[in-house]
Amino acid sequence: MTKRSAVYLAGPMEDVSKEHMEGWRDTATNFLTHAGIDVLDPCRRGIWHEHFDDPNVRSRIVQQDLQDLSHSRVILANFQGGGRGLGTMAEMSLAQRDRRAVITVLDEGAFLHPFIFHFSTEVHYDLDTALDSVVTYFG
Repeated sequence: MTKRSAVYLAGPMEDVSKEHMEGWRDTATNFLTHAGIDVLDPCRRGIWHEHFDDPNVRSRIVQQDLQDLSHSRVILANFQGGGRGLGTMAEMSLAQRDRRAVITVLDEGAFLHPFIFHFSTEVHYDLDTALDSVVTYFG
C-alpha cells in the first residue's frame, strides 16, 4: 500500500454492539476491496476496550489510528446506529485539517450536529450511496 491510497473506516466503537461495529465495516471492506481499493479497518487490531485502564493501550489505540489516517485518501465515517463517536469526530477533524475527503453516513432524522457537517466533505443517509461516493475519489 502506498501513502494515501486507502480508505479508513471510522465510526463509533463505544456503546455499540460488536456486530454493529464490525458489520458495516465488513460490508464496506467487501465492496471497496472488490473495487480495488485498500481498506484500513481499526477493528483488524482487535478490541482493546477491556484494557482501557492501561494508559499504554489507550495511547497505542490513538497512535495506530493516526497512522491509518496518514495512509488514507478518504475517511468513511459511519454514525448510523448510535454510539458515542468522540474518537470518530476527532479523526474527522484531523482528516479535514490534512485535506482528506471525509464521507459521512448518518441516520435519517439524526441530529444535525454542526461539527459533523463542518468536517464532512459529503453527507449521505445510506451506506451504499456513501460507498459509491468513496469510489469516485479513486478514479
